[in-house]
Amino acid sequence: MATDTYICTTMKNLILLLFFIPLFALGQHSINGTFAPIENYKWAILYRVDQTGTFYTADTRMDDKGAFKMSLDENVSPGVYRMVFGLPAEEYSFDLLYSGKEDIELKYEEGKGVSYVSSEENKLWNDYLDTMEKMTTQIVNGYVDGDKKTTSNTFKLRTKAQKEFEKISEGTIAASFIKASKGYVPNDYEDGPTFLKNQKATYFDAIDATDTILQKSQFIFQKAYSYIKEKEDVSAVAQFLDKANQEYQKSMLLQIWEQLVAEDRVETANFLHKMHLSPLAKRLKDTKLVNKLFKFEMLSIGHLSPNFSWTDEDEKKHWFHEIEGAENYILVFWSSTCSHCLNELPKLQKKIKTLPEGKFQVVAFGLEDDIYGWKNETLRLPAFMHIPGLGKWDNMTCKSYDVNKTPTYFVMDKDKVITAKPDELEDLFEVIDPQEKAAEK
Repeated sequence: MATDTYICTTMKNLILLLFFIPLFALGQHSINGTFAPIENYKWAILYRVDQTGTFYTADTRMDDKGAFKMSLDENVSPGVYRMVFGLPAEEYSFDLLYSGKEDIELKYEEGKGVSYVSSEENKLWNDYLDTMEKMTTQIVNGYVDGDKKTTSNTFKLRTKAQKEFEKISEGTIAASFIKASKGYVPNDYEDGPTFLKNQKATYFDAIDATDTILQKSQFIFQKAYSYIKEKEDVSAVAQFLDKANQEYQKSMLLQIWEQLVAEDRVETANFLHKMHLSPLAKRLKDTKLVNKLFKFEMLSIGHLSPNFSWTDEDEKKHWFHEIEGAENYILVFWSSTCSHCLNELPKLQKKIKTLPEGKFQVVAFGLEDDIYGWKNETLRLPAFMHIPGLGKWDNMTCKSYDVNKTPTYFVMDKDKVITAKPDELEDLFEVIDPQEKAAEK
C-alpha cells in the first residue's frame, strides 16, 4: 500500500509539473545551479553525449557561493548532456536531459548527488528511475524471502507505474528513455529461473534501435554492453541492432568492439569482428575498418605472429618463423634514435642473462632511417639477434605488427604464437620472470 500511495503522489505531482511545460518556447535557455561544499568545486564543463563520445558545449566557473550559470543558444540541440565538474571525469560527472524548451536549475551536494529545482524533463526521468529502483529492490527481496504474494503485487504495481510514466511523458525527451527502460514484467508470479529466462528472452523488446533520441545517447550502448557482459551473447545484440540503419549498426558494433578490446576480452572481440562487424563493414565498403579488425585479430594472443623476412650481410634470406633454438622469443621493435629504447634494451639484455640459457631469445627489429647509427648501437646489445628495418614507420613489418611507438614488445612461444603483449618493460619482466614478482610479494 505504501508503494501504491507513493506512485499516486508522484504521478499527481508530475502531471502538475508537466502541465506547465512550454510547448513551443524555443530559443536561448540556461543551466544554472549550485555545487556544495563550495570549496570543493570551482568549474564545470557541459558536453553533448552521443553514441560516438562526448562533445564540448559550454563551460563555467563557480562564484564564491558555489553558484554557476551556463547560457545555451538555439544551436544547442536537444539530447543528453554530461556535466563534468572534476577529475577523473568518470567520477565527477552526471548526465542530464536538455529539451531546448526549458531552463534547468539544479543542486549538486557531495554525497547526495544531483537534484533538480526546475526542469520537468529531468524531474520526470529521475522520478521514474527512483520509482523503478524501489520496485526492483522489492522484487529481488521478494524472491530472496520466498514471498510470492508481495512479488506478484509488485509486478502489478510496476506495470501500472510504467503505463502512467509513459502517458505523462508523451512529447518529452524522457519518453524515449522511459519506454526503453520498461524491462520484462510478468502478469503474475513466476519462479526465479523462469523469470530470469523470460527476462533474457525479452531484454531488447522495449528498446527501439531506430529511435533517434536513443541513438544520440549512450543508452543503447550501455544496455547492449551490459547484456554482453552478463549473457555473453554478442549475436543477440547484433540481431537487435539489425533494425537500425547500417551506418548506425557499424558505429555501435565498433564501439562495443573497442570496449571489449579495452577490457582485454579478446576472444569475444574477435568473434564480434568475424561474425558481425567485418561482414557489415564489407557491405559498407569500409576497407579501412576491415583491415583494422583483421590486423587486431592477427596480433591477438594465441594467434600465429605475422611472418617476415630479411637479408643478412651475405645476401642470404631469412624468415622469422624459421628461427630456432629457444623456448620463447621476445620480438622488440626499437630505434637507435629512441631514448626510451636506449634506456630499456640494456636492462632487458641484463635480465635475459639471468635466465636459463635458451629460455628466451630477443629479436630486436630496428626501425631506422639509415643503418649507420643502428649498427653502432647494436654493438652494445650483443645478446640480441638484430634485424634492420629501413623506412622506419613506413617499414612493412612495422605496419604488419601495427607498431606506433618504440619500444614495442611481443612475447611468443617456440612456434612464434603470440603469448603476451606487455606495454612496459616492467610488464615484460613479469611475463618472462614471474617468480621474481612472486618473491617480491
